[in-house]
Amino acid sequence: MPKRIVSWSVLLFSFAIISLGYKPETNQWGFGYDSQFHVPFMTSPYIVYEIFGVVAIVLSLFFIIASFRKTWRERVEEFINTKAYYPSFVIFWIVYILGYVKGISSVISISPPTWVVLLAFYYGFILFLLIPIMYFIGLSELKGKK
Repeated sequence: MPKRIVSWSVLLFSFAIISLGYKPETNQWGFGYDSQFHVPFMTSPYIVYEIFGVVAIVLSLFFIIASFRKTWRERVEEFINTKAYYPSFVIFWIVYILGYVKGISSVISISPPTWVVLLAFYYGFILFLLIPIMYFIGLSELKGKK
């Protein structure tokens, strides 16, 4: 189905634009805990965002090219849905965790009211817990089809 592979491509391209457009204030690794808002934060060098962005653009381009031919599209979707299902989940969850912690630190840096930080933090934490639950539900459905 071309819609699925094109949607993956658009999602990756959007991630690449966000990643390449972000310029961190400090260009070094750092982890910490904000005592005002009581949430953890993380900083990373700009090169990390550049690497993520370039990889996402290359994959996005690959998906778009593969979507034009039915045989390529079917092979790519089959590979992702069968062989790369677990690794793609692990990569997605790690990227989510890093983006989540980095996003919280970006929100903290603009000094919003406390309720804004806590809302973003707890909503992200709920998503952090729901992602593996949805993965295991999808995995059980995938095993049921085979």
